[in-house]
Amino acid sequence: MHPIFLPVSDDTDPELREDIFTVQVTGLMQHPQARQSLREETLAVCETASVTEAVQRLKVIHLLGDWPVPETLSHQAKCVFFPLTVMIYDARDEKVLGGRFYEEIVWAQPVTLASERLSLEKQQQ
Repeated sequence: MHPIFLPVSDDTDPELREDIFTVQVTGLMQHPQARQSLREETLAVCETASVTEAVQRLKVIHLLGDWPVPETLSHQAKCVFFPLTVMIYDARDEKVLGGRFYEEIVWAQPVTLASERLSLEKQQQ
């Protein structure tokens, strides 16, 4: 079963909507000198003009394993990043699309039924 999410309402003023989408990926970071230690980290992966472009760029980054991880102090070895979840936000910082990483990205399905919406809103309270 795919995860579900509450989509952004369509009643926003088109003049206020900017076409900037930010991709944030949360995962586990492994430092090269502390291989047994993993810490949760959220990376700002990219900003794009459309959701489609965000998804395409994210797929390439995931395929290549080219995550924008911070450099270590020694500059000799890069941290290793293991992605877990992704969220795409619009210019007003509202969630547009989310998913989980497996071999591929599994995208969440938007809630379309009123009963699902009520159930999910209750869970979020």
